[in-house]
Amino acid sequence: TASNLPSIRELMADVFRNARLIVLALLIPPIVAVGVAFVLPKEYQADAKLLIKPGREFLPSTNLGQNDNALPVTTMSEVVKSESEILNSSDLAQDVLDKLGIDGVFPDLKDDDAGNPPLDRAIAAFGRQLSVEPIDLSNVLQVSFRSKNPETATKVLGTLLADFQQRHVTLYSNALSDPIQRQITEKQKELQDLDAKRIQYQNANGAFSIPEQR
Repeated sequence: TASNLPSIRELMADVFRNARLIVLALLIPPIVAVGVAFVLPKEYQADAKLLIKPGREFLPSTNLGQNDNALPVTTMSEVVKSESEILNSSDLAQDVLDKLGIDGVFPDLKDDDAGNPPLDRAIAAFGRQLSVEPIDLSNVLQVSFRSKNPETATKVLGTLLADFQQRHVTLYSNALSDPIQRQITEKQKELQDLDAKRIQYQNANGAFSIPEQR
C-alpha cells in the first residue's frame, strides 16, 4: 500500500547518509577507464568501404545453341561471400607483406620459441588485425586494418585493396577469355577439316577452279 512506501524525507536522508559511497560509485569507473586508456598501447584503424557491383564476370558464359535457363545463377550474397574470402586469403596477405616488408608492417614482431617462420607468424598477425565484414542488406564490404602506427594502417589497407583489385581483374579476365579461346580453336579445326575434305574431293573428281589453274 501507499502507506508502506518511504517518504521523500526518508529517501533524502538515505541519500545524504550514503553520499560518499554514491560519489565514489559514480567517479571510480570513469577514472579507471581513463587510466586504462592511458596505460594500454594506442591502436589506430584504417577503414574503407568496398562496393561489390555485379558485372559480366559473374554471368555464366554460354556456348552456341546452349539454353540460358539451364545455366546456374550466382546470387549477390554468394558474390559478396566470395569477395570476402579473397580479401581474407593468406595469399593476398603474403603479397602485401612482400611489398611492404614484414618489418614495415610488424616492426615489433617477436621471435617464436616454437621456431615458426617469420612469414607464417606475420600472416597470422595480419589476419587478426584485418577485418572484412559485409554490411547488412547491401552489396558493401567494410574493410578495416588495425595498427599501432596510423600511417602503417593506411598504407597496408591501400596496398591490400589495390592488390585485391588487380587480382580480381586478372582472375576474371582469364575466366572470360578461356571460353572464347576454346570456341576460336574449335572453329579453326572445323575450317581445317572442311578444307581437307575440299582438297580430297578435288583430287578424287578432278574438279579444279579455272582461277586456281591460271
